[in-house]
Amino acid sequence: MKWSLLIILLIVLPLTSAAEIQITKNSSTFDQGETLIAVASGNFINQVTSNNVLFYQDHTRVPMIHEVKKVDGDFYIYALLKDKPSGNYSLRIEDISYTVGTETKEDDLISNFIITNELAEFSTSKGFLTYDEGTSIEIQNLKSSKITVDISTDLTTSETQIELSSGQTKKINFYLNTETVNKTFTKIILSSNETSYQIPVFIENPLPLVQDGEINFRIEPSQLEISLPTNSSTKRIAYILNSGDVEIDNLLLSVSSSLSPYVTITPEKINNFDTGDSEKIELLINSSEEELNLSGTISIQNEDIENSLILLLGFIKDYTPPEGDNSSEDKTSCSQFNATLCTTDETCTGDILPSSDKGKCCLAPGTCEPSASKGSSTGKIIGWGIIVLVLVLLFWFFKRYEKMRPKIDLLKIGKGER
Repeated sequence: MKWSLLIILLIVLPLTSAAEIQITKNSSTFDQGETLIAVASGNFINQVTSNNVLFYQDHTRVPMIHEVKKVDGDFYIYALLKDKPSGNYSLRIEDISYTVGTETKEDDLISNFIITNELAEFSTSKGFLTYDEGTSIEIQNLKSSKITVDISTDLTTSETQIELSSGQTKKINFYLNTETVNKTFTKIILSSNETSYQIPVFIENPLPLVQDGEINFRIEPSQLEISLPTNSSTKRIAYILNSGDVEIDNLLLSVSSSLSPYVTITPEKINNFDTGDSEKIELLINSSEEELNLSGTISIQNEDIENSLILLLGFIKDYTPPEGDNSSEDKTSCSQFNATLCTTDETCTGDILPSSDKGKCCLAPGTCEPSASKGSSTGKIIGWGIIVLVLVLLFWFFKRYEKMRPKIDLLKIGKGER
């Protein structure tokens, strides 16, 4: 009996500690345009990176925009299935080592899934979010008719339900509140009639990156996802804003090693970065001759403070940008940063970006409000208008009085006549 129990334990224990990929959806079947979310768990010897994560249709490798994030020893993976045809697919983690019991293995991890002929009602721009001074996600209606998407989360957001017309994309912003400020994990549930997502949110830096309550800056946008054809180039624009109370010196900008062969940034150093100022950052991206999916960061730091811009790149052969996509143009319109355009008669209550639009780009959570000067100017105009009106009335009254007053003849008075 004891030997039987020992044999069972020897068989079961290695299986329970083996590395595996689990798709978080109840089913491994996805509609076209959905976002796949999976978790790789096990005793990994080396790190799982985006270069280790590959996708195949049947036995042919296919490019997919995806991202990998390590959380408490597990590796979260999401992939955007937009524009992928129906068929049998697999998610594979290759060129890794992990332990099963006392044994080291180098076998590939494989998880199969299917993409159907059906079209999902909506897609998401990400499969998980990292919170740092706020976070956001974009939702796009993939159907030919209007849909309604419900939003459920314990984060703060201005939207709990949105309507999207056919093809429309909308960005939803989320912020911490008193319920979530001490959490390290939460989720956002997005659901329509036929499509639903549970988006994990990892809260890594719940408070603004501030030293002594004075030094602080933010990056807009905080993440860029870029697809471009192989053997081509494009340019993107980002901004750094000094949202703290003091000038920042000696800010150094650097590209992570995974992106450095393909990404060049200008400038590489910022000095005399005064409070309220913004600095334009240009990213020149040159794709490789081979198809690749890459992820990395643009790090901005000095000895006091650090932040980063997440960059996701997909180099795809014969890739054609969606119609109307002009994001590669060197423009700084408010729409590129999901900012509100304030008119010349309005004031932004938050951070402001330079803009090619006629007005100011007001970044969330700031809002556009009527300028005090406008109210003051309007009051002055009304006041002067009243004064002018009174003077005109007085002038009219005296002129009329002059005409109606009887004339006095001094000769007649002298003769005793009236």
